[in-house]
Amino acid sequence: MSVERKKSPRPAKPAKPVRTGPVKPRGGERSGSEAARQANQAGQASRAGAGPAPQASAYPAAPESPGRRLIPVERLFPETGPPFPQLAEELQAYAGLLAAACPLKPKHRALLARAVRDLSRDLTRDRGSGLAPNYLSDKAKLAAYVRYFLPWNLLRLGRLLAALPLDPPEGAHILDAGAGPLTFVQALWLARPDLRGRALRFTCADSAPAGMRLGLALFSALAGQTPWEIRLVHASFPRCLEGPYDLIALVNVINEQMLGLERGGSRGGGRDDLAETLLASLAPAGRLLVVEPGTRMCGRRISGLRRALLEAGGRALAPCTHQDACPLGRPDAKGWCHFNLSVRGAPAWLAALSAEAGLPKKSLSLSFLLAAGPDAQASPGPSVAGTYRVVSEDFPLPGRAQASAGRYGCGPAGLALLVSRERGLVPGDAVRPAEGGSGAGPSKDPKTGAVQIEL
Repeated sequence: MSVERKKSPRPAKPAKPVRTGPVKPRGGERSGSEAARQANQAGQASRAGAGPAPQASAYPAAPESPGRRLIPVERLFPETGPPFPQLAEELQAYAGLLAAACPLKPKHRALLARAVRDLSRDLTRDRGSGLAPNYLSDKAKLAAYVRYFLPWNLLRLGRLLAALPLDPPEGAHILDAGAGPLTFVQALWLARPDLRGRALRFTCADSAPAGMRLGLALFSALAGQTPWEIRLVHASFPRCLEGPYDLIALVNVINEQMLGLERGGSRGGGRDDLAETLLASLAPAGRLLVVEPGTRMCGRRISGLRRALLEAGGRALAPCTHQDACPLGRPDAKGWCHFNLSVRGAPAWLAALSAEAGLPKKSLSLSFLLAAGPDAQASPGPSVAGTYRVVSEDFPLPGRAQASAGRYGCGPAGLALLVSRERGLVPGDAVRPAEGGSGAGPSKDPKTGAVQIEL
């Protein structure tokens, strides 16, 4: 989660593997053993049902629109079933884990909302103007991060991980690069109960060890005794790439690294070198997952990385339903590939802190790419081949009779305006055109020039 910057010529020394459960202090290190012990006790109390009674979510489900609804071929972000309501319940109890692992003095709690607001400003402005690469080494910033950004990221990432076709085998080696407070590992545990019994090996790498140690304490409290093995490595990205890995997770890494991925066109840039390095670090059946905030800048960078990966022999698995050029990655594209998700499952305590900081959430937005190397099986899967991925909300189409609804999608014909009389589709849905509605006709969307397709 920081810019590659060597402070000494000595290579980074990986920490010894740590079996999760009660966290043991390492000799000569200012350990968080007391915080870890308290967090473990809080986690045990929560798992035993002794924690505070769950409160109702501050974000109830939106009422369904009346009338006939379209049924997608695939729903990437389901609103029912796992990880709901279990994810909401776990996040409601997460406040107790935070209080035990990272306690705040009363004066610091009084300033928490301001610290969250200041950190949000620093994270969203131009990186060149000042946020230190290893900002999670600062205690005040780390406390603000884990109380606001971490739980929102757990919900946002959990929504994605619950639906992605990730099936790491027993003994799989997973790299969490730019791990921070182990956001990816915690989100995977929350969203994928089916993986909790597998013996998975995680290498978590970051240039700020303090954030990783706190994340390990939180994960140990959350999971208790588990077959997952966590190894913390003090190394920045991309120096931590070794492999082979069955899964490489880059969560908020491309955004914070500023690797020049926004540059397009010629080979030889940082983006192309990175694509080849990532593919070389994957096991034959390995997967690469890149997740970023759903901003225009991040969406364009992911599109650029996708192009470089495909040129290097990789394959796009999701959200793409094709292997052609990304229509939203062109410099003249009016939009970018991102998905807005509901905030269902957010606990009341997080909603209260967000309101106090003046940063309430109406939706969660992300851009992502799941990719594989050249040796992976054919992609995308047969269920979504020939479909279009919805990348916008429904919107009315003025001038069209019978209350037609439109939404933008991406598929075999590139960017498309998907039209139907029925509503009910949400961003991330994969839909198949109606017979004869493949977009071969001359109809174009006057705003974007996208081909118009009837569903």
